[in-house]
Amino acid sequence: MSHLGMRGSNLSDSSENESSDDNAASGPPPSKRQLSMFPHSGESFEIQDEASSDSQDEFSHMPNINEFPTTSKNNFTNNMVQYSEEPNVKGNTAQKIMERMGYKAGRGLGKHDQGRVDPVEMSKQRGRRGLGLHIPGLEAATLVWKSDLEVITHEEHVHWLEDEEHSSLAAEQMEDWIVEGKPKLVIDDETNFCDSNILRNVISGKNVFDQLDPHEMMKARTRSNPFETIRGGIFLNRAAMKMANMDKVFDFMFTKPVDEIGESLVAPGELLYFADVCAGPGGFSEYVLWRCGWQAKGFGFTLRAQNDFKLSNFYAGHCETFETHYGVGGSEGDGDVFKQENINCFSEHVISQTNGQGVHFMMADGGFSVEVLGSSRERKNCTFYLGMGRNKVYRFEEGRWRKVVELIELSPDTLFYGEIVQELHGEGRSQRKIPILHIIDAIFLGGKDISKLHITERLKLCRKFCQALNKSTRTDLMPIRTKQLFDLEYIDQIFDRLKMRSVKNAGGHPRLVFNLDSDGERFCLPGGVLILKGTQTPFMRCLSKRFQEKYYFCPNKDSKFDKDRPNEACANFYNSFHPRYVWWWEPGVVVHEQHTDKIEGKLQRHQISEFVYTKCT
Repeated sequence: MSHLGMRGSNLSDSSENESSDDNAASGPPPSKRQLSMFPHSGESFEIQDEASSDSQDEFSHMPNINEFPTTSKNNFTNNMVQYSEEPNVKGNTAQKIMERMGYKAGRGLGKHDQGRVDPVEMSKQRGRRGLGLHIPGLEAATLVWKSDLEVITHEEHVHWLEDEEHSSLAAEQMEDWIVEGKPKLVIDDETNFCDSNILRNVISGKNVFDQLDPHEMMKARTRSNPFETIRGGIFLNRAAMKMANMDKVFDFMFTKPVDEIGESLVAPGELLYFADVCAGPGGFSEYVLWRCGWQAKGFGFTLRAQNDFKLSNFYAGHCETFETHYGVGGSEGDGDVFKQENINCFSEHVISQTNGQGVHFMMADGGFSVEVLGSSRERKNCTFYLGMGRNKVYRFEEGRWRKVVELIELSPDTLFYGEIVQELHGEGRSQRKIPILHIIDAIFLGGKDISKLHITERLKLCRKFCQALNKSTRTDLMPIRTKQLFDLEYIDQIFDRLKMRSVKNAGGHPRLVFNLDSDGERFCLPGGVLILKGTQTPFMRCLSKRFQEKYYFCPNKDSKFDKDRPNEACANFYNSFHPRYVWWWEPGVVVHEQHTDKIEGKLQRHQISEFVYTKCT
């Protein structure tokens, strides 16, 4: 997925509270805070406020704000409440004083006894939800789970489907059955084969889980399915475990194929040949190589870059007898299975390497890219990159650091947050996809700690870092760029860059793209908006009406204009990144005038524009 990057700053959210022009440096406290916003070029944009979450798993917590709340201006003020607990003195003096003021036991405080009488209830906060947050449909179950009543069956039995009555169908006949209709973005009305009430209840039940954070969702899924705890076992991932399970259930028909009378289909002195298509990172192949060792020869065909085979991460099976091929160009191809010429080239290569016989079996686990679908909610493309010098670059994936398969060179002692974006160049048949590493924010650049700088200063150094690393003569290296930042009050500048353009492999339908430069030569498929905090609480970044300049205000401190920004007003990397939010541009979200399929309850472009206008003007 590709992402657009943007930053924004929350100015005062109440014009009544803005400082007057004469008091721009010391006026009353306004109520706007700075946010930094990155437009994403995948299928998503992320939005972030100042709400903090549990410190554990901080880099994967991305709350969804598609259901945008109506927020009063006062909610954006930074209020601090201080209290102290006094020790109970002899004779309970506090109670006597209250009684002299009219307090009576069993009644609430206040002139009309309107205060609280019952004790404060015990907290029922779960997971990382806000304290006191109630989500309808996610109430705690009243049933008591008894694990001893659960029966887990391990044995699986195969029942083959046999059809002896119908003749084979010709390809021409089946092609006549295909009918192309309008794009289907919702399933609410798919009631041809089920009752409408059942469908409605199922969708309603599933939608509740959209409000769970990933950590809670993972825990719930693990509890509901005991096999989730198996994960990848000794292999790269769960895909290898699935292949192992299928092989065992079908009497090892893949790794030890035999004919009807039990004779091996692999002749003496012959290798077991297999193909693995659309199967990066390669769990299927790892299992086969673990079972058969060097006596099996595999041919892999998949998309390059982030979807590529990760042969260096094969733990159980060894990859020396596994050959990757990407269609036209061989090892230099793009691995796009939608290109017929790639399929033909891969097939010819396999035939030539197997003495004209082909493979004993082929595995495939492909799916549509979340880009050819228009959503990236589940795509975990943004992550941390660690540079240890030259091509020793590692990416944080699934709780561990893995060496990147892309050819990237970074200075030693470098740590930043970024993503690989598929940038598009040109139009029509000459259109090219070029993978680019985008830096979103950074902590260390070549040993230099920049984490405590303001986000704008961090990004300036990131651009300088990219300029120093990129080499025009090294076409084999992946280029590195820094995402552009946008102030929140200028979010419309992002919308202005959105265009409908023809994109390869989109079936001839125009797609929504985001122009990465002013002339539109470089663009990508956007997915949402990422907003990061730029100003550290309790400081607020405001706008002087008189001077039309931004300044920083903090109670009991002198206000400073942007050019004299105090260091304590700068949110460091952690405080910028940790409370981030995402606004997903998924089906049903209208961000362009040619989008018409709006779904109520999702945050729309006009809502965010109106919200920003009322808070920042």
